[in-house]
Amino acid sequence: MFPIQPSQSSATSPSGSSAPRASVPPAYIFDAVVDGEAYHLPAPEQPPIGILLLDGSVAQLSSDKVVLRGQTMDIPSDLGDAQEISSGGQLITAQPGPSKKPEGQGSGGGGGGGLFGAIGKALGGAASAVKGVADVGKGAMDLATGTGSSVAGDLANTVTSATGNVGNLVSSLNGIQEAFPLGELSQAGLDAFSGVQNLGRGSLDWMKSLGKLAQGFDKLSPEVQKQARDNIQEYAKPGGQLEQAQEAMRAFEEFPWESEAPATQVPTATGTPQPTDTASDSQSRTTTIASSTEKPEPTERPSGEYIISSKPGTSLETFKKFTQELNSTTGEIHTWDTLKTQMYITNLTAVVAEELPKQYAFIQKVYLNEVIDESIDGSLEEFRAVKGSQSSVTPQSESIRSRNTTDPLHALSKESVSKLDSRALTNADPDAPWWKKMISALPRDVNQPNSDPSHDPPYLTDDSGGKGTTIYVLDDGFDLDLPDLAPIDRQVGNAFAPNTLTLSGIDPSRRFIAGIGGGEHGTMMAVIAGGKILGIAPNTDLYLVKTKNRYRNSQFAFNGMVHTGPVTPGALQWVLNTVQDHILQRLDKNDRARSVINMSWGRPNRMGEALNEHFETFFQFCDTNGIPVVLAAGNLPSAAPLHENTPQRFGTATNSIITVGAVRKDGTLWPDTAQDVPGTAGSLTVFAPGEDIEVPTVGGRIPDNVNGRSGTSQAAAMVSGLVAFYYSWPALSGFLFNTGEPTNSMKQLLTSHAWTRVPAQGLTVKPPNHPPLTHLNVIYNLARGDLPGHNDLCFLPAGPVGKRQNNCPNALPSASSTLSTSLITSTATSGSPLMTSLPSTDISSTTEPSLSSSGTSPPIATPEPVKEQCRIAVAEFDDENPDNHEVEEWNIRIYPFSSNALLNNTLICERGASAEERTGVDMKCPHLGNGTLGIMNVRREANDALRFIWGDTTWTGDDERCILLSDWHDSPITSDERKRETECRFDCQIDAKLPPFRELTR
Repeated sequence: MFPIQPSQSSATSPSGSSAPRASVPPAYIFDAVVDGEAYHLPAPEQPPIGILLLDGSVAQLSSDKVVLRGQTMDIPSDLGDAQEISSGGQLITAQPGPSKKPEGQGSGGGGGGGLFGAIGKALGGAASAVKGVADVGKGAMDLATGTGSSVAGDLANTVTSATGNVGNLVSSLNGIQEAFPLGELSQAGLDAFSGVQNLGRGSLDWMKSLGKLAQGFDKLSPEVQKQARDNIQEYAKPGGQLEQAQEAMRAFEEFPWESEAPATQVPTATGTPQPTDTASDSQSRTTTIASSTEKPEPTERPSGEYIISSKPGTSLETFKKFTQELNSTTGEIHTWDTLKTQMYITNLTAVVAEELPKQYAFIQKVYLNEVIDESIDGSLEEFRAVKGSQSSVTPQSESIRSRNTTDPLHALSKESVSKLDSRALTNADPDAPWWKKMISALPRDVNQPNSDPSHDPPYLTDDSGGKGTTIYVLDDGFDLDLPDLAPIDRQVGNAFAPNTLTLSGIDPSRRFIAGIGGGEHGTMMAVIAGGKILGIAPNTDLYLVKTKNRYRNSQFAFNGMVHTGPVTPGALQWVLNTVQDHILQRLDKNDRARSVINMSWGRPNRMGEALNEHFETFFQFCDTNGIPVVLAAGNLPSAAPLHENTPQRFGTATNSIITVGAVRKDGTLWPDTAQDVPGTAGSLTVFAPGEDIEVPTVGGRIPDNVNGRSGTSQAAAMVSGLVAFYYSWPALSGFLFNTGEPTNSMKQLLTSHAWTRVPAQGLTVKPPNHPPLTHLNVIYNLARGDLPGHNDLCFLPAGPVGKRQNNCPNALPSASSTLSTSLITSTATSGSPLMTSLPSTDISSTTEPSLSSSGTSPPIATPEPVKEQCRIAVAEFDDENPDNHEVEEWNIRIYPFSSNALLNNTLICERGASAEERTGVDMKCPHLGNGTLGIMNVRREANDALRFIWGDTTWTGDDERCILLSDWHDSPITSDERKRETECRFDCQIDAKLPPFRELTR
C-alpha cells in the first residue's frame, strides 16, 4: 500500500526523429499470492510496495522477495510456473502475472498495428481506469473521515469495479512490453508508458488490499480499523499516491503518441490503425535493454571528468548496458548491490552530461568530478581545538536544552512496561579518566557542597558494552593496528573512497596510496566511541570509513609537505552509498540490526554547498530507518554557528541528527563550542565531556598538547558510543523499536536523562558576550539508575553493584512494521569496490588485514612477502625549538616493499618511544634476523640527518635509498611541536612465519 512513484512524464513529446531514444528495462511480470489475493510485484528497478493485511501487519513486496510477518521468502530468478514458497509458517505462491498479448505481434502485420497500434487499443482502457480510481479515492476518504454516505460495503463494490478496469489496463501494458521492443519510444514516451504501468500496479495492489479490508471492516479490531483509516488518508489524500496514479493514467491517455509513431502506425483510441507492408518485420521480441540504433555521436571533445549516478533500484545489468552504449565502459564503475545503485566516472562533454538525465529515467544525477583545490587545507574539516580561540558568537540561552518531562518518552503507562532481566555491572573503576566518571555519575543536587564533577564517583558501566550495534565512523582514516580497534569478539570493518574521487586533479605520482590508514583524528574518534580498551562501547562492532586522502606537493616530496585533501562531493556520495549499502545488508540478515553514524567534522556552507544534496538524501535514509546520526557542533573560530556549517545545518529538534557540544572538566561550557542561533538552521541537542580526552592516535601516540585532545569532536564520539551502549540493553532496545517516533526516540532518551553538572554559580562561567546559561545538560549512561521519584519513562532504580532492575517497555511490534517500506532492497552478493569481506557472520569490509593476534576473527590470509626488500617509515615529533636536541617522540614501522598495495601495507614491526635524539631508538624486529640483525638503531645526527644502523650496515636519511615524505612542519595534533616523516628501502630477508611485533612505550 506504499509504492513510490517513478518519474512522471509530461504530455509532451520531443518532435520527430530527433527525440532521444529510451533505454528500456526488461519486462518483469510476476505476482505473489498473499492470504489468497494475487498482488503484482514491482519491477526490479522500482521500490518495494507495502500492503496492509487483515491482521494489521504489512507485507513488503519486492521484485525478488516478499517479507510477510517477519519471514522473508525469496522469489526465484528463473520462475516460470506457479511455485509455493514458505518460511517460518508463512506461505505465498509466486506466479507469472497477467499479460494480455496484442493481436498479431508483428510490428506492422497481422492486423495488430504494431507497437503503436497496440498502445492505441490500450488508450480506451486508461479512461475507464482513471474514473474507477477516482471513485475509489472518494469512497475511501469518506470511509476514513466519516464525512460521506458511503459505507464499507459500498466501497467494496466500487473497488471491485475499479480493480477490473485498472487490472485490464496493466495486463495490456504488460503484454505490449512482452510483445514489442519499447526502444522505439522516446524517453518521454517510455516515461508515459512505464509511469502508468508501475503506478497502475501499485494502485491496483492497494485497491485489492482495501477491498479485502472493506468487505469485513466491521469485524476488524479497532486497532486495525484505525490503521486502515490512517493508511487511506495518507494514500488517497490530495497529491497522494492514488492521485498520482490517476495523473499517470491521464498522462498516458493524453500523450501525443502520433508524434512517436511512424506514419503507418498512428495510434487511435479506437484501436484501428492500418497495418502496411512497409513497417519493419525485423523487430524481435526482447526482454533486454533496447536502444536506438541511431546513437548520437558527440560533436565536441570531452570537457571534463563526470560522475554519473543511478537511482536506487537500478539493476546492474541496466547500468552496465548503458555504460557500454555510452562509451564502451572506458570509465570506472562502482556498484552497491543491496542499495541497487551505481556510479560511473568517465570523461564527457558538457552537452552530453546535460542530456543524459533527460534520456535515461534511471539516472539520478550527472555532475563534474570536483578537482581538488590545493589552497584548501582539508584537515581543517576535522573539528580540532584551536589554541587560544574564544567564542565570538552570541547565541540565545534557549539553545541550551533542558530536560523535557512532558515529551512522549515519559508518557507510557505502568501497564506497558516490563522488568529488564538482571544485567551485570562492571566493577567500579576509580582510576578511569574524568570524562568516564562524569557520564556515569548519578544525577544529584550540584548546588550542595562537594557535588561538583571533581567529586564524581568511580566509573560504572554495564557489561553489554554496545554489543550488537555497529558504529559507523566517517573520518580522515584509522590505525587498525591499535589494540583498541582490534576485532576481538566483534566485527571491525572498513572502507575507503578511491583516489579517483578523493584526489581528482592531483597527479597520481603525488597521491598517497588509497588505504584506510593515516588518520590521526579518525583514529581518536573510533577509540573514544568503540575502543576495546578505552571506548564507551567496547563490545560494539565498528565500520570505519575514510572520506579523504593525502597528497605530496611534488612528485618526490623532497623538502616538501604532505597535504590532506578536502571531502569532495563524489567521495562523499561514494562513502554515504557504502554506509547505506552495508546497513541494508545487515538489515537483510536481521531486521532489527542497530546502527549509529558518527561524523565529527564539517565545512562552512560556502565551501560545502555541493555536498548538501548527498547529505540530504542520506539523512532521509537515516530518518526513515531510525538511525541516529551524531555530529560534532564544531569548534570556534574554525567552525561557524551551526546554520553556517554543513552537515550541522540539517539538524532539527525532531529528526535523527544529534548535534553535540562540549563541556570542560568542571562541567562548564567548552568555550569554543559552536552554537545554534534561534530562528536559523541547526539544532544543538546535548553536551558531553570535550576537554583533555586522552586516547591514542596513529601509532599509539597520545597528543602532548591539550588542544590536540579537546573539542566537540571528542564529545560527539562519546555520544556515539553511548548510543550503542543504550541499544545493547534489551529493554531499552525494545522501547527504541516500539516508539511511535522511531527516528527521534534515541534523541529523546539522551536528552531526557542528560543533566547539568554545574552549580548555580557555575552557570555564569561562560564565554565573553554569551547570555546567561540556564541549563547545560550532559549525557548520563544510566548505570547507577535515576533518582527515586524521577518520572522518566525508563526509571532505573539504583541498586547493588552486580544486579539491577528497570522499568522500560519491552513489547515489540511485528518485524514487518519496523522496516522502511521504501528502502528495502535485495540481498547483496558482493561488497562494494575496494573492499573485501572479513571472515565473519556479519558483513564487514577491509583492505588492510587486522594484525591483532588475540582477535577471535582471524586476519585475512595474505601471501608471504617477497623476501627481497623492506621499507622503514620513521615519524619524528619534536618540540618547536630546533636547537633543543634532547628527548623527542619516535614512531617507526617496518613493512615489506612490494608493488602489491595490500602486501606493501602489511606491518611486520613497530616501535613507539620517547628517546634522546643522539642515541636514538633501538627498533626490535625479529623478522629481520637473530642477534644484531634483529635490532635496528635509528638516531638523529648533528647535521639533523637520520642515521640507520643495522648489523654491519649503516646509511643516512640523505642516502638515495631514502625519501623525505615531509620535512619539519607543524604537527597536525598541535602547533607546539614539529613533525618530520622519512621512508627508506633496504635489502632484507623476512621470516614471514612470525606474527607482527609491536613495542609501544611513552
